[in-house]
Amino acid sequence: MKSTEKERLEKQNADRAERELEDAIIKKITETTVVEIPEALINNQIDRMVEEMSYRLSYQGLKLEDYLTYLGKTMDDFRNDYREQATEIVKSQLVI
Repeated sequence: MKSTEKERLEKQNADRAERELEDAIIKKITETTVVEIPEALINNQIDRMVEEMSYRLSYQGLKLEDYLTYLGKTMDDFRNDYREQATEIVKSQLVI
């Protein structure tokens, strides 16, 4: 039983290390790549990120609108907070 658990943990660690290496390679490539990203792709990614946040909040019994009120932000402010991250995600996808 111990050897099975050890093998499982070793595989998890190897898988995680491989994902981290892949992420590092993609990040390095995207840092040095110049690509023009259509605004529509960025906005679509922001939409997905906002929907995901709304979904997670709903599991906690919160509405996105109430969360924004608590933060003192408008939806435009909230979307702008995601712009940089969305741009990096889209750029990574285009590079891949």
